[in-house]
Amino acid sequence: MPPQWERYHSIVDPIIRDLMTTREQIDIQDVIDQAQDVIVDAHSRLEITDEWKSAWINFITLRAKVLNATVASKRPTWKAIENRIQTTGSPRTSKPTTPHRSRTSGSMTKKSSSSSNGLRVPLTEEQKKEIPKMLDGLDRNKFWILEATKQQALKDKQQPLSVEEKMKNFAMKCNYVHPCLSLILDVDDGHWASEFSKEELEEIGEYGTPLLRDLPLELKAKLDEIFEQDSALGAYNFGRKIEHNPINEPILAWLSQTLMTTAKFFLTDGAYDTDSFLESDSLYYLWSFYNTVFHGSSVVPIGKEKSSDANAAAQNAKRKLSAIEAVEKKKMGRRMDTIYKASHIELGCLEITQTPDDTKKIADSMLKLAVVMKDMLIEITTQMPTILHDIHILGYNINGKLLEL
Repeated sequence: MPPQWERYHSIVDPIIRDLMTTREQIDIQDVIDQAQDVIVDAHSRLEITDEWKSAWINFITLRAKVLNATVASKRPTWKAIENRIQTTGSPRTSKPTTPHRSRTSGSMTKKSSSSSNGLRVPLTEEQKKEIPKMLDGLDRNKFWILEATKQQALKDKQQPLSVEEKMKNFAMKCNYVHPCLSLILDVDDGHWASEFSKEELEEIGEYGTPLLRDLPLELKAKLDEIFEQDSALGAYNFGRKIEHNPINEPILAWLSQTLMTTAKFFLTDGAYDTDSFLESDSLYYLWSFYNTVFHGSSVVPIGKEKSSDANAAAQNAKRKLSAIEAVEKKKMGRRMDTIYKASHIELGCLEITQTPDDTKKIADSMLKLAVVMKDMLIEITTQMPTILHDIHILGYNINGKLLEL
């Protein structure tokens, strides 16, 4: 039995929470598949005993109960883990990584990971029956008809279709959960090339105010100087020498602190193995400047897998008292690695994956983040509809050493 079970709470709990967002019951097999690296690391002998398997099953079941998750009665298989241990001949000695963020081997694991991340969640027959009604209740006078669509329709002597109607047409073809079912359109999603012309996609992408705002002049001047530094030590000293008043010039205080804090990990080659950091370490040490930039403002970054209140409200919007059918179990909002809040208002979120993972990158940036950000936007506009076109919801997706906005 692995020692110090408490150390595995931070690994197993996020897996269970992610699974809870996509299904009614948690399958222990999914948790084992995603925690495969850690389970192999924790094994101390070549032989796998029934007691050792039962210990892990009992531990996962206990954590699921603590998190109010319903566990399926199906018994898991250990074949993939047995093969890995027998192949290596001894337990791995590398530092455990967070399993559902890391790359694992085996077709079973890959399938389970994709499913749990939301990339292969099939639509039920009941969900498919709801798709034709997805635009019901919306004001069709407010539907968005692109200029490029109008021009092409005029040439073809046809009635132009709105963006919403084109999205519905695509949704009717879907067999799996896709952001379009929530009326979310990402122009970088290759599926839309079959529904919109190049000109239409360009018009959608260029609509509205620029996503990136202008930098403060005092920050821009310093950033131009930073590019002249050719070493980590140079960056550290540059940050140390930035003159500023931390009260009146918080952005310069942030820049100074960020340069020194980040540069110290790279002052000496091999001093820190940043690739072996856990997600929490990576977010705290290497990417913390995305949170500390808000110091001195009314925006507060909330971490530790905080669930989104806006997303929870959207999921429970149709919940009602038991009558003909029993009341639905209250659903929890999707958990994010960081949520940015000002008072009770959610303004954005962040997801981080320490080990580069293309599947997790797609799931987080194009599905999980998109849905939560939309719910945040709706929550704000419901309270303050007049600022609809002035709202920018932040969404950061960190995958290994890459970041997407």
